[in-house]
Amino acid sequence: FKTVGIPSEKLTTIHNGLDLAHIAHLRDSGTDWKRRLTSELSFPDNASIVGTVARISKAKCLEDFVKVAGVVLGKLPLTRFVIVGGAVHTDEQAYLKNISRQISGDGLDGKVVITGFRDDPVPYLLGMDLFLQTSIREGLPNAVMEAMGCGLPVVATDVGGTHELLEDDVSGYLTRPGDVRAMAEKATELLSLGDQRESIGRVAAAHMERRFGIDRMIEATAELYRRVLQSDLPAPS
Repeated sequence: FKTVGIPSEKLTTIHNGLDLAHIAHLRDSGTDWKRRLTSELSFPDNASIVGTVARISKAKCLEDFVKVAGVVLGKLPLTRFVIVGGAVHTDEQAYLKNISRQISGDGLDGKVVITGFRDDPVPYLLGMDLFLQTSIREGLPNAVMEAMGCGLPVVATDVGGTHELLEDDVSGYLTRPGDVRAMAEKATELLSLGDQRESIGRVAAAHMERRFGIDRMIEATAELYRRVLQSDLPAPS
C-alpha cells in the first residue's frame, strides 16, 4: 500500500470470522464424527486420521501431503490420510490426476483418500485427529481457522497469514514450505501424544474463540464504519 501512496493510518485489518456456533452445534450434536468418517472412507475403526481441506490446486502442494503420508505411515501404520476437496478448472483436474497417480504409485491407495467437493467441511474436521496444511501460497487460510476452531492441532507451512492463526509449538507447528521431513516429524510427534494432543487442540479452539469469531469480525467492521462516519470527511461536490 505504501507503493501506491496510501498512508498507514488509513488502513485497517479485519480478519475473517469463523462461525463458531455452527461448529459447536455439530460438535455437541451427539454424532460420533470419527466413526462416521472412518465408515465413509473405509478406514480402520482404530485409525488416527490426518486430514486437510483444500481446493485441488498446485498452490496447496498436495504432492507434499502425499509424501508426508508415506513417511508417517512408515512409523505409524494405522494412520490414514484424507484430502477434503475437489477440482474445477482444467489445470486443477490435471493436477488431481497427478496426485491420484502419485497415491497409487506410492502404494497408498485406501490409505490416502480424496473425497471430492463437500459443501461443509466441519463434519470431516470433527472426525480428524490432526490437520496438515502443505501449501506454498496462502492468504489467511480459512481451512486452518476451521480446523483450529474444531479443536484440532495443526501442522502447517509458514506461508501467507498462517502464522497469524497458529502459534508455533503452542497450538501446533509451523514448518518451512516444502520441508516434508519436518512436517512428517511434527505430525508423527503430535499423533503419538494421545491426551496431550487433545489438550493442544483445545488451546487452538480457545484461540479461535478469543480472536477469530464471526461476531468479532462483524463488530470490527461496524466499528470501522462508525469511525468513518464520525470523521471529518469533505462534503461531496
